[in-house]
Amino acid sequence: MAPPPRLLLCEGPEDVAFFQRLIETRSLPRFRIRHTGGRASAAGGNSRFDRALKALKLEAGVKDILIVADNDEAPDKSFANVCRQIQGAYGRGKVPDHPLQKASSNPSIMVVMIPWKDELGCLETLCVEASRAVDAQISSHVDHFAAMIGVENWDRETRKSKMWLRSMLAACCERDPFVFLGNVFRDKKNRHLIPLDHRCFDRVSGVLSKYGR
Repeated sequence: MAPPPRLLLCEGPEDVAFFQRLIETRSLPRFRIRHTGGRASAAGGNSRFDRALKALKLEAGVKDILIVADNDEAPDKSFANVCRQIQGAYGRGKVPDHPLQKASSNPSIMVVMIPWKDELGCLETLCVEASRAVDAQISSHVDHFAAMIGVENWDRETRKSKMWLRSMLAACCERDPFVFLGNVFRDKKNRHLIPLDHRCFDRVSGVLSKYGR
């Protein structure tokens, strides 16, 4: 089977596992999925999109590129950072003006910011609601634990989300309390921990279902 003309570029291997499983779960169009790390197991993060984009020029048959990046604590700044790297790799004419806007270029380029447009956070933030739905009692205990240690006073939303999700996964995964986020999606025995048919993933799923068609 020929590789699809759509390519999804994200920050790290855990993002790759998430999107692979999301596409499988929801029967979405196929994508080539890459991340910005130099090796399969090494995350490149949001500062290496330019290098990855330049490397992608060597991949034949790519007509549409979907870039997925975390908003972290500054959505506008994070989006601008991605756009600077697109410009460095492809030129000014291929830079979208806003998230979810497809630049009229060849290949086309669109940027999706996680958890969504102007919302603070990262992939873990996006996953919290689905994880919370797995067990209401355990999630309430995690909420209490977070309150007791003063997580609400932490200055970064991403760290709050990561702390909460890490605690929830540890509490729900007796077979491996240290389960990595990527292995939640890769290992069939862990997939119930973050159900990808949850409505919190509908917006991202909707973008993937339409992009490149």
